[in-house]
Amino acid sequence: MVLVKHRDKISGRLSTGDGSPVVGPMGTMHSHLPIVDPSKGTLLQVTSMTGDCEQGAKPRIALIISGLAGLAIAAFALLVWLVNPFRVPGELDVLDQVSLGDGNVLLLAQRYNGSIAEPSTITVYQELPGKVWVAYYVDHESSYWRSGRIQASGDEDGRYIVWRGNKAVALIDSGSHEARSLEDTQLVRKASLLDQNPLDDPKRRPQSRGQFKP
Repeated sequence: MVLVKHRDKISGRLSTGDGSPVVGPMGTMHSHLPIVDPSKGTLLQVTSMTGDCEQGAKPRIALIISGLAGLAIAAFALLVWLVNPFRVPGELDVLDQVSLGDGNVLLLAQRYNGSIAEPSTITVYQELPGKVWVAYYVDHESSYWRSGRIQASGDEDGRYIVWRGNKAVALIDSGSHEARSLEDTQLVRKASLLDQNPLDDPKRRPQSRGQFKP
């Protein structure tokens, strides 16, 4: 076997083709295997590099992987907080319920509409005498409500405020059957008559029969 000198392309140092290591810059080791073409006297084996460079790369790769994992966990937590995608689309989620003076009730409810950006539709349902149900629009492009409540306004009988956390978002007038947005006071909607009690089949969204007319 013919052994020849070979200049390492990385370290710039010479080595023989007998497999002995050559110390390169910063203490890196370049191992050369003795695979030589006897006719031309050239080294055929590509050298491999180990040492400080490889050892320094491992912590950086681990740090990158750890950072990506942290971002993925944070993104998932944000998705659950704002959307709660584990809900069944269309299924009723009752947030609050109050009894009215006539023995009937108001229900504050949300339904998951399947959207990621605006996942919740918020509605107030009112039961009227004769087992008639009407619905008041609150929002159909809302993020997930983790809590909500209905509270008597205190200024007039039959008027109720819808709260999301500490924020008042709508005023329900159960006497005139109107819903007024407290974020846009010009937005007033009449209640709509429903084809069924929303509690009879919580997975089915009640259909509107048009504007309710007492």
